[in-house]
Amino acid sequence: MRIQRHNTIQVHPVPDHVREARGPFPQELFDEPEIITDQYDKTEFGEDMPVGGTVQNNFKAPRIMVCSLCEERMLETKTGDHRCGN
Repeated sequence: MRIQRHNTIQVHPVPDHVREARGPFPQELFDEPEIITDQYDKTEFGEDMPVGGTVQNNFKAPRIMVCSLCEERMLETKTGDHRCGN
């Protein structure tokens, strides 16, 4: 089988150089947010920030566990208090 090559046609206009985003939106929407890298040891109330207390501090959503014997559902933090109903 013979392969034929065809030149393609650009169907939409392409800018000749790079420009900033334009449109009806204000330029403030495209600005990068300021990232604060300072670490604070205390909260505004004076106590230490617990690990996982905030999104910036390794927050993980609580997992739901299911008992393999009685199939009761509980939070992962409550598994130590669980008394199996079987």
